[in-house]
Amino acid sequence: MLITDPLFYAIAIPVVLLSGISKTGIPGLFGGMAVPMLSLVIPPLQAAALMLPILCFIDLFGLRAFRGVYDRRNMPMLLAGLAIGIAAGMLVFTLVPRDFMRVVIGTIAVAFALNNIFGWARNRPRAAASWPRGVFWSSLSGLTSFVAHAGSPPIMAYLLPQRLDRRVYAIGVKLGVIIQGKLDEKVFYQISYWVLFALGVKLLYDGIGGILR
Repeated sequence: MLITDPLFYAIAIPVVLLSGISKTGIPGLFGGMAVPMLSLVIPPLQAAALMLPILCFIDLFGLRAFRGVYDRRNMPMLLAGLAIGIAAGMLVFTLVPRDFMRVVIGTIAVAFALNNIFGWARNRPRAAASWPRGVFWSSLSGLTSFVAHAGSPPIMAYLLPQRLDRRVYAIGVKLGVIIQGKLDEKVFYQISYWVLFALGVKLLYDGIGGILR
């Protein structure tokens, strides 16, 4: 059935645009907020179902824009871990409360972001790609993405300490490409950590609120 409510389009159009930007070198900026924002005007399950094909379509443009830009060391680790995490998510989907998973991932995101903004992580050496850590974090990302639509924080927790070329993080559309191309490297990472913090706070808020209801 065609949605005719003008409020839906007033929210949905900016959500789609910002979701595309979030898939560029500004990781997680609004991508994690798409379903919650749409849930203000349509049921949550309908919001999730609506965003899935849109995000897949956006990724087609991202693959073209950043064709050949990826990290050969991390890619096999991440693909292996994501496959494990998605399989685990399929098995535990009906067993693990989504709000509990949101709290776990929100805690990880907030702790990691604050540690990098204010803590010892600011002065530590650049991290190297690692099969154990890569598979662990990407597995967690696959699991939480499947169960709670919250796959960004674990992946960011693994990739950001490596301080890779910011284009390696990017899958996105033209506007996001323009924005991330003009960002200073230090500014880029500061934005990334604060965005991760905000996403973690949002997940904690949603998760704790859902558990208490």
